[in-house]
Amino acid sequence: MAVFSLALCFLHFAQKKDLQTSALSALGMAASNSGFIGYPIAALAIGAPAGLALALCMMIENVIIIPAALVIAETGLQAGLPARVILRSSAVRLIKSPIILAILAGTAISAFGIVLPSPIFKTVDMLALASAPVALFVIGGTLVGFKIEGLRAEVAQIVLGKLAIHPVAVLMAFTIFAKVDPDLKSVAIIMASVPMLSVYPILGQRYGMDEVCAAALMVSTAISVFTISAMIWLVKANVLQSIAG
Repeated sequence: MAVFSLALCFLHFAQKKDLQTSALSALGMAASNSGFIGYPIAALAIGAPAGLALALCMMIENVIIIPAALVIAETGLQAGLPARVILRSSAVRLIKSPIILAILAGTAISAFGIVLPSPIFKTVDMLALASAPVALFVIGGTLVGFKIEGLRAEVAQIVLGKLAIHPVAVLMAFTIFAKVDPDLKSVAIIMASVPMLSVYPILGQRYGMDEVCAAALMVSTAISVFTISAMIWLVKANVLQSIAG
């Protein structure tokens, strides 16, 4: 949340970018691909605590960070209109958003302990398994004919925020809140060092950020091969744990 808030303020007030660009860029810096990349790597490197960390990450990312970014982006998209109109229009658009609907439905099912009937569960499970390859196809289609000229600085800024500032911020947080299980600390730092969520370009599409988001995702995924390896080495050598107390 600190990374998201600081990035948003820096981009909007210091660099004078519009709210939607600032919100989507900040989202890319602060929301990890916890499910598809962070959890499998953390589970191999650390073990069982990765499951608990995944649940905690998903709660914060899906319930707080993603909705906050979309609300701010919707507000920026309608800048200049009366506040009442912006509030009503943004609420309607967000309520109709498949991502927000999915978050609300998933939270309600989990909170009330609802067990889906077997045919519905199997259908949802099949769609969940297909989500990663479908997202990759969408990202690939977005990048067809894409030229990065003129966007290098913007992409580099998002990638730096995600792969460097985010894990450092998590490490700093653990120096303040030191009484946390060491394995959970390690998993959290590893998860913070992975690229942004795979649907990032899809989220950016509505706000004209699809090419920037797709490029940032592609570049961060390529570079993360080295940054994640470095993080795992530092964790295994107990360097990060000693810094975090």
